[in-house]
Amino acid sequence: LLRTAVDSLVGILLLILSIPLWPIALAASYAAAAGNPLRRVTLLGNRSATVRRMEFTTSQFSTSPPILRYLPYLLAVAKGHLRLVGVEPLAPAIASARTEEWEFVRDEAPVGLFGPVQLTLPADAPSEERLLMEAEYARTRSFAGDLRWLALSVLSIGRPLALRRHTVVESPRD
Repeated sequence: LLRTAVDSLVGILLLILSIPLWPIALAASYAAAAGNPLRRVTLLGNRSATVRRMEFTTSQFSTSPPILRYLPYLLAVAKGHLRLVGVEPLAPAIASARTEEWEFVRDEAPVGLFGPVQLTLPADAPSEERLLMEAEYARTRSFAGDLRWLALSVLSIGRPLALRRHTVVESPRD
């Protein structure tokens, strides 16, 4: 509970600090997709309804630099739907398409804005590779490890092209 509160406070601080980037993200999104600069997505977050993760809706800018595209996710961090560090948020259709027991190990970890998959794998990495990396993270995660992932995310802000974050797909994975 304390970590979630700290994540929310840091999310609010990052949201305030990111204010100068929002007009840039909007302009870049209009240049990339004039008719749809802001895309709504439904994801599964950390708040739970009984034993399931609860859905929440957020937005993504329609631009390729991840630092700009995922600015709206800071609102989800501030609201407690996402942690700063964790497994990547999944669309409900993708989450429900999982069938193998090992695919559910990732659910032992919180859902976050930054994490091993979001910071290291390319957008076209196979879903099995993504799930295996998240299962490993879920089983071995620690406070010190999360601090390392957070530090890597800060370092990647200076190198936005090095951060290989992907757009959430709304249909089941292959």
